[in-house]
Amino acid sequence: MRLKKHLQVLFFFSLIFCIPFFITSKVDAAPPPAAPSDLIAIATSANSIYLTWQDNSGADNPEACFMIYRGEHPGGSTTYLTSVKRDFNEFTVTDLSPNQTYYFSVKAYSDWGSSEASNEANATTSPPFANLISLQIGSPDMLVNGKQQKIDPGRNTTPMVIDGRSMVPIKSIIEAMGGEVAWDSVEQKVSVKLKDSNVEVWIGSNKAKVNGLNAITDTAPSVINGRTMLPLRFISENLGSDVKYNSSTQKVTIIQR
Repeated sequence: MRLKKHLQVLFFFSLIFCIPFFITSKVDAAPPPAAPSDLIAIATSANSIYLTWQDNSGADNPEACFMIYRGEHPGGSTTYLTSVKRDFNEFTVTDLSPNQTYYFSVKAYSDWGSSEASNEANATTSPPFANLISLQIGSPDMLVNGKQQKIDPGRNTTPMVIDGRSMVPIKSIIEAMGGEVAWDSVEQKVSVKLKDSNVEVWIGSNKAKVNGLNAITDTAPSVINGRTMLPLRFISENLGSDVKYNSSTQKVTIIQR
């Protein structure tokens, strides 16, 4: 009984501090979780680098957390940096030195051990820096480079999922990226312009134009509660940005390089 109690205590602390708690029972033993992949490192300031990766652990063998490692040379030795709780696949590393290249890898941990390391990714803390915009399905707020602001000021409109696609009131998001949005009430058309890219979509139609060329959206723009909702991924990617979606947390991150 005393041994069982001690094992329960160790297991509890392993969950809190992400310390692997190994059990060697042949009946209960399972393989370590699958290794993360597609690790990306992006400098967002002279002192910070944003990391995101693909979580490959299945529901039958999930991770307890992810552990992030950092090095200063390609393929060289790394040191443990921090841990991120399960189902979260991003982290911003801060307090870095300017004009320096850092190398990162990520491992998944569970009570059965550690996965292999992810691919190595690196970024240099010098300009140009990326813009990061984070949104949460169902929340009226967004983070623009870590600063909170409203997605639809004065209306509290929130992003929603329609036909498996994230739909948003796009104006504030595009303006945060440095772009412009125009509305043509006669044609029921929304025009979005960012630098040299231009996207045109029509309410209720899957037809679109990207830089004057015909294109197709998989979800048609629509008007909901008086607000124009556009497919976020289609608009953002055709303006040259990357879009990451975490289905577990319903968080959307736009990376504008």
